[in-house]
Amino acid sequence: TNSVPKKKFPERKRVFKREKIGWNLSVKKIDTFFERQDTRGYKFEIDPRGNVFIVEMEKAEHASAVARLIKYFEVPNGGVADNHPIDVLGSSAHYQPRGRGKPSAPDIAIYPGLTIIPKSPIPAPPPQHRTAPRPS
Repeated sequence: TNSVPKKKFPERKRVFKREKIGWNLSVKKIDTFFERQDTRGYKFEIDPRGNVFIVEMEKAEHASAVARLIKYFEVPNGGVADNHPIDVLGSSAHYQPRGRGKPSAPDIAIYPGLTIIPKSPIPAPPPQHRTAPRPS
């Protein structure tokens, strides 16, 4: 048979040691920390006891991938620098409102810009709670 031999890749070593930066913190204190600090370029882990760890830092490979994706979206964005229809964000970790102390950690986000989905001029009304059954 003309099968290609399987290559065995060495296990990748962890380059960044998990570093503890906070101990037994409340959700409120963790949320306050993420609101006040610039955490771009870091990924965090928060255990159930409220201990906060830096688990990873942004690597050159990640930054290169983000830069390349931004470049790819220049064409559909028509080459405009501001108010483009598609935004590309490369952030390895960021504060997540009401996330119970857990930051959101997408490696990259691609989302429509405000030229496609404009901001609502007023906040949306709160959801209505129905007490009566719906008519059938």
